[in-house]
Amino acid sequence: MKRVVIESKPGGLQHAFCDHPSCSMFVKAHAWGYIKANDAGWFFQRNGDCWCPDHIPEWVPAWREKMKRNA
Repeated sequence: MKRVVIESKPGGLQHAFCDHPSCSMFVKAHAWGYIKANDAGWFFQRNGDCWCPDHIPEWVPAWREKMKRNA
């Protein structure tokens, strides 16, 4: 997978796009945008990779469950 793509928009807005090659879904690239996207099912890795709810890697649901149990 490629790294997250951030594209500057007029007015200084930035969007982070899903890493799936054929996906055009994006989130606003700021703290509140990432928080809301996470609540909507997006997955963000510390290395900068991100995926929309339709394209998350198959291991993510099991990882999320493990994190809930350990919390």
